[in-house]
Amino acid sequence: MAQFSEGERTISVAVPAYNEAGNLEKAVYSAFKAAREFDDFEILIVNDGSQDGTAEVADRLAAADPHILVFHHPENRGFAAVHRTAMAKAKMRHSHLYPAMVKCCRNR
Repeated sequence: MAQFSEGERTISVAVPAYNEAGNLEKAVYSAFKAAREFDDFEILIVNDGSQDGTAEVADRLAAADPHILVFHHPENRGFAAVHRTAMAKAKMRHSHLYPAMVKCCRNR
């Protein structure tokens, strides 16, 4: 495990994504906006075998910024596997899980 100085404010933000091509960019932008308040950060997109273009969106986002990393599961393995992948790859002192599903339920 990496050693960090006591005052270092770093964060790994995991963004699990399964068939979230329409939501992923907005979710990553939101996570990026919050994470840049830290001294250093990384956004870890874990594509869980999506079939809708999520992989392409994730790869495009990662190519555009070195803070964004993407990991692809070849098939859908479920939320627990996504979480394990993200935590195994996280390099920062703190971590946070930020799902790509950004749709909200409205009060009826």
